[in-house]
Amino acid sequence: MLRFSFRRIFGHTKLRILLCFLLFFPSCELLFYIYQILVYGSYVDIPDYAFFLTCNSGGIGHVFQSIFLWFMPLYCLVLTADDCIEDQEIYYKNILISKIGKRNYIKKHLEKSFLNVFFVIAGGLLLNLVLSHILFRGGIFNPYGEDFSTSLFYLWEIKHPFLTNILFIVITSFVCSLIGMVGTITSLMLKQKKVIYGITMLFWVVPFLQEKSLMLLFQPHSEYVLDTLIPIALKTCIPYIIYIIFGYFKEVYFAKKAC
Repeated sequence: MLRFSFRRIFGHTKLRILLCFLLFFPSCELLFYIYQILVYGSYVDIPDYAFFLTCNSGGIGHVFQSIFLWFMPLYCLVLTADDCIEDQEIYYKNILISKIGKRNYIKKHLEKSFLNVFFVIAGGLLLNLVLSHILFRGGIFNPYGEDFSTSLFYLWEIKHPFLTNILFIVITSFVCSLIGMVGTITSLMLKQKKVIYGITMLFWVVPFLQEKSLMLLFQPHSEYVLDTLIPIALKTCIPYIIYIIFGYFKEVYFAKKAC
C-alpha cells in the first residue's frame, strides 16, 4: 500500500503541486532575505539563523511560517487522507478490506500517513537549511543579539545551532505527522468531507491559540526552554495519540463485531 500511495501522489497533478509546495515553499523565504540584502543593504545572517523555523523574517508578520504551518492539517489531508475518502466514495475500500482485512487496511493507512508527511516536511525543511548554509555562508549577523540566559538547553542551542535546527526539524515533522494521522483516522471513521476537515483543523488550531502556543514548539533559538516546550509537546501530542488509538480500536472493534 505504501508503494501504491506514492504512485497515487505522483499520478495526480493536484498532489504533485502540493508536494512541490511543501518541499520548496520554505526556501522561498530565502529570496526575501536576499531581497533585503540587495535592496536595503541588510546584514547577512548567520546561516543557521536564516533557517525557516527561526521566524526571523520580521516586518512581514512571519507570513511564510503562517502559510506553511497554520494550514498544515489541510495539506496533510490532501496528501494522505483524500484517498481514504475517495476509496469510500467509489467503494474501493471494500475491495481492499476483503483482500487484506480491516485491521491491516487501517494500519497501512496510518503508517502511510505518518511516513509520507514526516519525510515530505522534513525534506522541505532540510532543503531550506542546506540552502541557508550555501547562500549565506560566511554570514556573521546574529538577529538575536546578546542573551545571558543560563538555561542549559539554551546554552546548548548557542553552542550547536546546526544540531538545534536538525532537532527542531524532527520535532516539527513528528507533530505534523501526528496531525496527518489524526486526519487519516478521522477520514476512516467518517464520510462527510467538511466534518473531517473541520475536526482535523480543530485539533490543530486549539493548541495554536493557547497562551503558550504550539508554534513555540517549532521555533529553535528562542527564549523558550524545556520547561516551556515539554508541556506544550505533551499537551498537544498526547490527545493526538489517544484520538488515533481510539479511532483505530473503534474501527477494528466494529469490524470484528460485524463479522
